[in-house]
Amino acid sequence: PRDYYTTKSAYRYLIGKLTAWARSFQGNGTYPLENFLKELHLENYLKPNTTYDAISSENAIQELTKKISLTEGLVQRGERIILTGDIVNERTYLILNSLKKESELRLGKSGNYYLILLGHLIFSAFMVMLLFLYIFHYRKETGRHDIRISFFVSLLLIMSALSAFFLRYQVVSLYLIPFAIVPILINSFYDSRIAFVVHVIIVLLVGFWAPNSFEFVMLNGAAGLTVLLRLSNQFNRNRIFFTALLVVLTYSILFYGKHLIQEAAWKTIDVKYFGYFVVNGLLLLTSIPLIYFFEKIFGFLSDATLLEISDTNQPLLKKLAETAPGTFHHSVQVANLAEEAIRHIGGNTLLVRAGALYHDIGKMKNPQYFIENQVNINNPHDQLEEINSAKIIIEHIEEGVVIAKKYNLPPAVIDFIRSHHGNSPVMHFYKLFLKKYPNDQSSLSYFKYPGPRPRTKEVAVVMLADSVEAASRSLKSYTPQSINNMVEAIVTAYLEKGQLNDANITLKDIEQVKKLFKERLQNIYHLRISYPE
Repeated sequence: PRDYYTTKSAYRYLIGKLTAWARSFQGNGTYPLENFLKELHLENYLKPNTTYDAISSENAIQELTKKISLTEGLVQRGERIILTGDIVNERTYLILNSLKKESELRLGKSGNYYLILLGHLIFSAFMVMLLFLYIFHYRKETGRHDIRISFFVSLLLIMSALSAFFLRYQVVSLYLIPFAIVPILINSFYDSRIAFVVHVIIVLLVGFWAPNSFEFVMLNGAAGLTVLLRLSNQFNRNRIFFTALLVVLTYSILFYGKHLIQEAAWKTIDVKYFGYFVVNGLLLLTSIPLIYFFEKIFGFLSDATLLEISDTNQPLLKKLAETAPGTFHHSVQVANLAEEAIRHIGGNTLLVRAGALYHDIGKMKNPQYFIENQVNINNPHDQLEEINSAKIIIEHIEEGVVIAKKYNLPPAVIDFIRSHHGNSPVMHFYKLFLKKYPNDQSSLSYFKYPGPRPRTKEVAVVMLADSVEAASRSLKSYTPQSINNMVEAIVTAYLEKGQLNDANITLKDIEQVKKLFKERLQNIYHLRISYPE
């Protein structure tokens, strides 16, 4: 009999047995006993004595599932698996992969697991230490700001966490993670050197865990270098797109080139990896919104923002051009001089240009009091005392800061407005004051700008370019000698007054800046040939 019956099947089984028994006594013919059994309605007396236990059933299923073998095939003891130079076919690959997993499993179950974990921690700690040593040795200014350090650490943790997730669950290939986005993001706020160092540290960290570490490090290291060679230090959305395309080509060329070297066959090429590389390149395009995201989160100033605010069609610059056209033209000339100089001595050219364009926006309040705007009008300073004139001139610093904050200019640009005169005096009016009051030496404080002095080479260069460009307009003759004397006198005066002492600019840099200023001014004010009438 069956072990288990439903109520219906049990009734049928019982009736069948009883009927067969009755027939064995009565033979052929009528079966009164059979009719009697039907009239008893035995189904009313049948009750289940067994119920379904879901928990016990699930446990039994789990036990049986565990006994199912997940492996395929068999390797005999002493059997050769592969030799150097052999082609790895599908069966060999399965055997090698199985061997790897089994080895890792046995190591995990043994006491050596903790030693392996300790080794991973030591390696990771050492790589992070190298990163910090580089920052504090070669980028001391960066190392002094916790927010900048936290930015690098955040990128390292994010990329490591993504890699750990991909490696742990093996849902997709590790090549889908756009590691080349790291140098794009860092290069937007800093420079290519530190971007490459951080990228290499992250790739080495992840590569230590990744399968086929050499291939992983080679491909991602080359992709990061491609990004930095293409982008340089100038942000451009079109460049981001073409950079992503070059990264896809770099991955593909190196990956399939390595495959041909090892396999020497076209048929074994796996095309799906090209799909991974294309998706990787598309994910690099997310760097554009991510730059703005990190800029707001960490308070950075990206090249994209500097390019945007340096556009002369910006509302504030258009207002400056309309309100104080002479000041606007002066600012553009200062920007050209300073940008060229900082490009030669090294620095942020985009920041210099933006700072130079906005450094005199405070003059919009009283444009007529500044000589570059005095066209066909009398000089209003003729009606004022020297101290009052100096006060109006000095006020353009504080007014500029107020206007800049109103228009949400970045703090780094506001620093140009605040520091481009340092704490030097307004010498023109101070000299006029001393002619009237030669014995009054205590009034110098009324003629001094509030400062502070420039603290970066970018602001220092704008300070020099501002004074040189303004002074060049007052030269009576534009000869190489007069331009040379004018530049030398201005720079020497700033050095003697210590206005450049707080800036990270060297005497060698200053000599290069002076040389470039002289060349550019001679090109601007070169003598023209007198043509006969």
